[in-house]
Amino acid sequence: MSSSQESDPNMTPQTASGGQPQSSLVQLFAETLPMLARYLVIVYPIFFCLILIGLLFNFVIPNQSPDFGQWNWWVICLGIVSIVYLCQAGWNMMMYKAVEDWQTFKKDISTVKPSSPEKLEEEGVMNTPFVLLKAFFPGVGEYGPSFLVGGFLWVLIMAIPIAIIMWVGYTYIGIPSFLTAFQPTSQLSPQDIQNIVDKLPAIQQNQLNEWGLLAIGAMILIAILNGLTYYWQQYLIIKQCNPFKAFIYSASQALHHPLRTILIMLFFGLLGFTFLIFQSLPSFLAFIGSFLSILATVYFGLFMFLYIAQQVNGQEQA
Repeated sequence: MSSSQESDPNMTPQTASGGQPQSSLVQLFAETLPMLARYLVIVYPIFFCLILIGLLFNFVIPNQSPDFGQWNWWVICLGIVSIVYLCQAGWNMMMYKAVEDWQTFKKDISTVKPSSPEKLEEEGVMNTPFVLLKAFFPGVGEYGPSFLVGGFLWVLIMAIPIAIIMWVGYTYIGIPSFLTAFQPTSQLSPQDIQNIVDKLPAIQQNQLNEWGLLAIGAMILIAILNGLTYYWQQYLIIKQCNPFKAFIYSASQALHHPLRTILIMLFFGLLGFTFLIFQSLPSFLAFIGSFLSILATVYFGLFMFLYIAQQVNGQEQA
């Protein structure tokens, strides 16, 4: 690398590669596969986070007294969310470093005569991907507070509109009276529920239909908000900005490239749904599904950083 590249603290991974032409989504999906194989060490923080949450459930919660208050449960939920976002700060830092390393590594192996391991190390390429683990705790320290703020801001962005929709439903539609007294003594099949609904008065059926339309509207709203905030974690690290600016960058990216954002969300949504089905199968297949879902999570993270780094680099060159 040149000295000018090394001295620029805001250099994106894609910039470091010399400003290559932007790749299509299909090319990025394909390029992420060898990255996953090279940087498989990124999976370890996921296990670390799951272990911390498991310790909380196994040792903290069971030892509480019977009069464990509702507010204390909220504190535990807050603690779990905080653990997740703190781990995500270090995890995302590892992926940023992985993409940064990949650009130099990819540039070298594409030459006629690849460099020796010693030469690669001089150019900044990791001699072993396990070096990435060193970025986890510094990432937690540097970006942990920002991820906590951004995480709770994301929850508010999702929760407040849904709360408003629920309030509209309760206020202007109301709850069908049969639901307040509905106490099934056994598990009902969909046909049993349909028979009950068919026997309801017309006014209560209309209420159920209106709630159904409201639920569809809520799901559409959640999808839109999720799309607008889809890239905030990557922008927070690549742009080294505060969470509020990261959400603005994310919304701008989604609005400028809505089709790409929809395709990415659909691809990873279908991928997650597939592995969810695997986990509902018999034990061995469920284990395979769980393992593959963890790999898919790492794949998703690497792809997102590769994609956003490319987008940021393109904007800087424009």
